[in-house]
Amino acid sequence: MRRYRTVILAAGILAALASACGNSGAKPAATTAAAETTTAAAETTAAATTAAAETTAATKTTAAETTAAGKETKAAETTAEKETTAEKETTAADASTAETTAAESAAEAELPKTEEWHSDAGWTVRYRPDSMEVTELPDGARFACSGLEKGSGVLEICCVPDKQPEELLAEVTESWTSAPETIGRTEGIFPGTEDRWGFWRSFSGAEGSGEPYRTAIAGEYNGGVLLFDICQELAGDDGIDMKVSDLIAEVVDTIAYDDFQQQKMYDYVPGKYVSADAQDDPKAPVELQLSENHQGKLILREEGKDEQEVSLIWGSTQLTSVDDPGVFWEYTVEGDSLYVNLSEEWAELVKIKE
Repeated sequence: MRRYRTVILAAGILAALASACGNSGAKPAATTAAAETTTAAAETTAAATTAAAETTAATKTTAAETTAAGKETKAAETTAEKETTAEKETTAADASTAETTAAESAAEAELPKTEEWHSDAGWTVRYRPDSMEVTELPDGARFACSGLEKGSGVLEICCVPDKQPEELLAEVTESWTSAPETIGRTEGIFPGTEDRWGFWRSFSGAEGSGEPYRTAIAGEYNGGVLLFDICQELAGDDGIDMKVSDLIAEVVDTIAYDDFQQQKMYDYVPGKYVSADAQDDPKAPVELQLSENHQGKLILREEGKDEQEVSLIWGSTQLTSVDDPGVFWEYTVEGDSLYVNLSEEWAELVKIKE
């Protein structure tokens, strides 16, 4: 467009010059030459300008194309790198999964073969048939360690109706020793459960006496008592004795129940108790919360001091700290009153009806 306008301007100049020559007739050649020179110069300038513009445009186009190509190349390289990284991660994950699967398969292959024993009383255990012999009893089963050169190990699991746990334990342990004070007594969560209570009795005898190790565990179970009765005669060989102990423990640890109903022997204990002399005070000095699953909370409040809260497990006679089993408080229940020994001083608490 700029070049076209330059040509039109030059034609106008020539027409004007021609008119002047017709009037004077003195300088036609010089005037014509000047006009041609001016026209040629204008055309040259226009051509140069157009060429420069085209060169600039070409340069910009080339630069843009170069930039775009660079970006495309970098994007392609980035994509390739990501794909390579993803492929490596996938390969590593597959390898890790394969190793884990292989390790699990190897571990399963190393596990000893076990069989299941199910009682009509609603309990089930697993045992090693290559290391134990099972004998059915009228009220349960006997599991005896087999293949021992010396020593022995026997576990009997029985369901005894119309008994209380501690009553049955007294009968079972009567033959253990003539010194009943040497029998250990503990209690806690019953095997195979998280919220049922049981009682333990244990006896090891004097060193070198040859008396067997005895353990009995009893808990209220669906209207009767479920009893674990263990007798182990030591072989005098740590390897054999440990093997026997492990075989018996494995059976006890695998016990499961079809329907272990709620125990009733302590159903009067759960509830919320507060200091007898501050029943209407929401911030009573002592507050005790006991739930059916044998867990609880003891809250102690004293003016001018921070409130103290202790999570605990409650049994037949003690409240035991969860965080520190060495810390416990004796207690007893009489009607709606609960008496707890706090720092050698018995405090009376009363049950709050909620």
